[in-house]
Amino acid sequence: MAPATDRTTFTTSNLRAVTLQNKIHTSNCAICQENYNKNHTPVRIVDIAECSHVFGSDCINSYIHALHANSNKCPLCRAVWYNVTRQQALSQSTASRRPTREDRAQEWSARGAEEREHRLQVRELELALMESHLEYGDAWEDFGDDY
Repeated sequence: MAPATDRTTFTTSNLRAVTLQNKIHTSNCAICQENYNKNHTPVRIVDIAECSHVFGSDCINSYIHALHANSNKCPLCRAVWYNVTRQQALSQSTASRRPTREDRAQEWSARGAEEREHRLQVRELELALMESHLEYGDAWEDFGDDY
């Protein structure tokens, strides 16, 4: 069969809980590698021509809703499970895009401001220490080796 029309249709129509009667070839989830159990229930991909893989229910739902570039494809065979709308594609591309030159400039500018503030605080402490040394320096020397 063809891919589902959207993510919601896929999750409601193309995921089937695997029961004891339905044999599966593996006892662990391909996404998290944990064994299936009552808290980590397996689901099978159904009605997708190229794919019938089994995953943990929570794992596959997290994978599908992660909004990364390939979240509409099987992580094992890359079969397309559902079509991505233009709006979803745009939101996925902006969520996973590489930082631009402007992004890096803003980050470095923020780091530079923090660095300048830190240097200013260090300089103020150095000046305060020098002033205290000028004011009390000779008094400390009167104590000799006791301190």
